[in-house]
Amino acid sequence: MTLGVLAKADLAHDPRYKQRKQRSPYWELEQRLSGESDDIVDLPNGWVAVKNRDTLVQEEEAGGLVLSSQTERDWFANEASFGQIDSPLSKSVLARCGLDALLTKIDHLYTSHIKMHWVPQAIAKLESEMAVVNARIETLGPAPGMLSLDDVLTVFLEEFQTPDVLAMFDTPLRLAADSLVSAAIETLLPSDKAAVSSAAAWGKPTLQYVIAKAKVVAALEREVELVATMPKAASATFDAVVLYVFERGGSHPMHLDRFEVLRAAVLEAFATSCGEHVEDYELAVKSAIKARAQSAADGADSSVGPCMSAMPRIIAEVALRELVADILMDPAKIILSLNELNASAKARAKGTKRARTDAMDVDGDAAGGLPTAHALLVESCAAARAELAKTKHDLFVALGEIRKI
Repeated sequence: MTLGVLAKADLAHDPRYKQRKQRSPYWELEQRLSGESDDIVDLPNGWVAVKNRDTLVQEEEAGGLVLSSQTERDWFANEASFGQIDSPLSKSVLARCGLDALLTKIDHLYTSHIKMHWVPQAIAKLESEMAVVNARIETLGPAPGMLSLDDVLTVFLEEFQTPDVLAMFDTPLRLAADSLVSAAIETLLPSDKAAVSSAAAWGKPTLQYVIAKAKVVAALEREVELVATMPKAASATFDAVVLYVFERGGSHPMHLDRFEVLRAAVLEAFATSCGEHVEDYELAVKSAIKARAQSAADGADSSVGPCMSAMPRIIAEVALRELVADILMDPAKIILSLNELNASAKARAKGTKRARTDAMDVDGDAAGGLPTAHALLVESCAAARAELAKTKHDLFVALGEIRKI
């Protein structure tokens, strides 16, 4: 990038230039600028000549850079006589004279250097940063604006119905059934407990055995009606499993873990659906208990053992079927439940809006309760996504500006 500058050009005056048969007293300066002189070093970017400002001329000293530059141009063109003859060489020499020529040359050199070295490096750096930002945005999952509620719920239900997740219901409901049966047995007299649990009394139609078994059935029915052990266990297990599925969903491309509002809505929807099935569960489990007692009396299931031994398994099976499986076998019920809750929230919002002139829009959650379908897909990483989107935009603009250079 070396550029030569011949300063004090006005001091290169040769008073004997006519004797030397030269047309200008500044013929040596002209030869050096044109590269014809033997005492000049050949530089890749050539030489530029500049004239001193005459400090003895008050107008020139106080005139500023604009006046000084104009005075310099006039001096090279008139007094130095560069460019006055119709010669390409003379004109090219004049183009290398003055502060303007020096600044133009420096600007060209810096621009060339920037284009050749800095611009490629800057573009590579910004593109690398853009790739990092895109990768971080990718880790957040598809933007909510690109998704529908059905899209997200479909992924959730697919994750929910994997064998390992479904198996999470088995132990809690079986333990709850054991607890229910144990609580019912504790209400019996010692003699009744012995009658229904004695292998020797199995299948014998003694009056004590029949009465004790009837008491067991009545005790179980009371537990089913009053304590709601199994619905509570099913609801609690639903909560635990839903939380687990959403947390595990962070590794899914959909990144379910970010939809905290939807998770809360799904928990409420499951609780609502489970509550709607309690009556069916109670009827079914009472029928199953009576059927089990009848089969034991008839000896139809004597391989199972005493009357009470199979009751926890039967109760747990009915609870799984009525309180869990029925909901999961028809995923549309969850979506329907969400829509119903959304409709209820909208209705409450409308009522509030009529009562308050400053209420929020009906599609929001101004009235409390579950938000609408659009709000269900609000993500916990929304602020991070917005920041990354801004960064990406800034990088895009910067790349565009640099590529213009």
